[in-house]
Amino acid sequence: MGETAVAVAQDRRRPRSLLASFVWIVEVVLFGVLPAVLLAKLAHDIMTGPLPHDFAVFFRAGDAVLNGRSPYPAVQALTDDTRYVYPPLLALAVAPLTILSAKAALLCWTVLGLLATAASLRLLGVVDWRCYGIAVMFVPTRESLGLGTVNPFLLLGIALAWRYRSTAGVAAAAALGAVVALKVFLWPLFLWPVIMRRYGSALIAAGVSLLLGLGSWAVIGFAGLADYPALLRKLSRIEAETSFSPYGVLRTAGATNAVAFAITTLAGALLLLGAFWLSRRSDHRRADRVVLGCCVVAALVMSPIVWWHYFVLLLVPIALARPRFSGLWLLPFATALLPLVGHPVASPPNEAAYPLAVAGVLTALVLAVTTRGFSSVAVDSGAERG
Repeated sequence: MGETAVAVAQDRRRPRSLLASFVWIVEVVLFGVLPAVLLAKLAHDIMTGPLPHDFAVFFRAGDAVLNGRSPYPAVQALTDDTRYVYPPLLALAVAPLTILSAKAALLCWTVLGLLATAASLRLLGVVDWRCYGIAVMFVPTRESLGLGTVNPFLLLGIALAWRYRSTAGVAAAAALGAVVALKVFLWPLFLWPVIMRRYGSALIAAGVSLLLGLGSWAVIGFAGLADYPALLRKLSRIEAETSFSPYGVLRTAGATNAVAFAITTLAGALLLLGAFWLSRRSDHRRADRVVLGCCVVAALVMSPIVWWHYFVLLLVPIALARPRFSGLWLLPFATALLPLVGHPVASPPNEAAYPLAVAGVLTALVLAVTTRGFSSVAVDSGAERG
């Protein structure tokens, strides 16, 4: 009788073991092998193709700075997105790479970007290997690396600010300030420590950002500073309506510049006010996560220019909300699958409404999922206090 019971128990365990083995194999293929294949393709494209768009712009600007020339074009010469219109800090950061050949510099930049992405996830608390595979497959991540953008380093700066916000407040604030100095549209991140009542950190972040901005202009002799606001306005006119920003969508739909600006500013302000409201209705750590996520989304909503690779910043609220693999991680995974079935996820939005819909739905779902559980906690906490 005892032997029969043991045999039955073994028979019951065997299907579960087979199922577990099958699931494990599927996960290894989807989240391990496939990302490795995509990285191999990326490496091949980098080494055999021309310099990718963004890195080519950075590389020329860094070379100009290293040779004592202004990286900025004249306002009338700006006719497309092939000229450098970023803050000078980025050109200075890339300048040391210009002593290498263009391809060697690109390889270094890409490897550093990949490492920065992985380090960011770790700093944000992600420990599940499947999430790292999905992050590599995420279309904005691949675009960020493939185009040679600065996004992985922005992601790293935000992750550093999160990880060390309590243990090394000055360093965390400095990282946040550097992020905004590199990409001014991320200024809503300054409101994260303000909402969380870390006023000293907010002041340090703003001071570091100002110091880096003015300091980098001083290094290049303030070349192009007088015309810089005009350059930004002209770039916005050139690019906004073909980007993925709500501002661009409204302009394409016929809204005036003032109306589009007012609507997107109001939407961003409502997000930030919502973050403030939620922060006062639950424990500090939960609030910290949601407020940072809302500030990231608010920055994307209010920016007049948003390209697909900007959405890599959504990894911040995703990682903070779910540091282990869950249904939320299937959202970035889905974007990796869409191109495989013929949908042009990252094509210019003026070619089709589909990419805009994907961008909007992705952002909305990430925001909804990352705040849903928090809202229920807030309600419960309020009931307990009542």
